[in-house]
Amino acid sequence: MSDKETTGKSERSKQVTTATAKLSSKGQVTVPVEIRRALEAKEGDEVQFTLREDGVVTMQVLKRKKLSQLFGALATQPEPGREDFSEIRRQALESMTDEDTI
Repeated sequence: MSDKETTGKSERSKQVTTATAKLSSKGQVTVPVEIRRALEAKEGDEVQFTLREDGVVTMQVLKRKKLSQLFGALATQPEPGREDFSEIRRQALESMTDEDTI
C-alpha cells in the first residue's frame, strides 16, 4: 500500500501523507485531494487550523452531522405542566365550528 492509500481509520493514523498547495492572493488554499481523501473531508465540513508554538500547523476536519443523526439526542418527555402538542391540536380542532374550517 502506498502512503496515499487508506484502508481504514486505524491504517490512516499510521500513515504520513504530504502534499503542497499554493496560497492565493486572497489567502485561500485548496486542500489537496489526497489530504481530503485521507481525512474523509466532504463539501460543507468545517476545517480547524491550530498553530503550535513550534510553528507547525495542524488541520482537523470537523464533520457536520446530518439531522437524521441527531434524532433522539434531546429528551422527548414534556416538562411537567406542559401539554403534548397533539392534545393542544385536538382541542383546537374540537373547538372549531364548521364555518372556521376550510
